[in-house]
Amino acid sequence: MGAIHANPEEAVKIHQDIGARHSVGMHWGTFVLTDEPFEEPPHRLALARREAGLKEEAFFVMKHGETRSLHALGWATAPDPVPPWALAAAARLKTA
Repeated sequence: MGAIHANPEEAVKIHQDIGARHSVGMHWGTFVLTDEPFEEPPHRLALARREAGLKEEAFFVMKHGETRSLHALGWATAPDPVPPWALAAAARLKTA
């Protein structure tokens, strides 16, 4: 998957290279696409993050189904965006 996905160590390097303040690890544990154990990517990301000296809040992985408020984390300054379900509902109304 290397041509289209970054492994956890590469993701931490990308985070550093672009000067990101915050990153979220994703695209893990949804489909069986590799030979690695299901929970391995988050553990490798945590190790790579610690080795790079990054705090957990700088680059984290959410549990399946977990949500976080970017405002509560201090990441967002604009009002909350319109939820995707509301956009989809509005699009259906326009075509009806």
